Amino acid sequence: MEKKSRELNKVLNTGDVLVTAFGAMIGWGWVVSSGDWIKKAGVLGTMLAFLLGGIMIYFVGLVYAELTTAMPESGGAKVFTQRAFGTIGSFICTWAIIFSYIGVVCFEACSLPTIIQYIFPGFLKGYLYTIAGFDIYLSWLIVAIAFAILITWVNIRGVKAAAMLQKILTITIATVDISLIVISAIKGEKSNLTGQLFIGKDISSNVKNILSVAMVTPFFLFGFDVIPQVAEEINIPLKKLERC
Repeated sequence: MEKKSRELNKVLNTGDVLVTAFGAMIGWGWVVSSGDWIKKAGVLGTMLAFLLGGIMIYFVGLVYAELTTAMPESGGAKVFTQRAFGTIGSFICTWAIIFSYIGVVCFEACSLPTIIQYIFPGFLKGYLYTIAGFDIYLSWLIVAIAFAILITWVNIRGVKAAAMLQKILTITIATVDISLIVISAIKGEKSNLTGQLFIGKDISSNVKNILSVAMVTPFFLFGFDVIPQVAEEINIPLKKLERC
């Protein structure tokens, strides 16, 4: 019986890979969660927490870069663990990743209506129910579901279409980030930082608060794992891919 080819079309260039990974790492999640981080660890404490988390993720990124170029097959960690630990190890790892991705999808779907709520306070219409102290409104739910359907449709269209959308969203996010930093530097009041650099009462509590925020930073920095997921669709040399 003739074996069918499973080769995928190599349609992603260097720019597509960079914006896809960058967009997946940055995302909209920080907009929703930054207030909670500052309340927990303070402004400077949150910065230190993300610096610590970034150092940890850096070494994970080096491992991914090495393994992706050594095994350029779509599937990422599934491929790596199957080669290292066999079918059972890969089965456990892959299902763990699937559940984590489901969590990310749900989180990101909630991010957009939450951001709209911040910008337009009158956006919430049609109270439905309350869960875990959070009021759910019909307008909020419609936007979240519509956004999830849109992203699903784009991914069904193919990785090139997803990369194009990611490019648009990444440019938008980068523009918002830079604008926020510039406007805050120009219009911000230094008095707002009084008592907000660290929240803890002593060094011990500050360290504890910083570590509690650092523990969640990998969730917001780990988007580069999308690169090995589409390794067979990347049209750039492996050595260049490792540098990306």
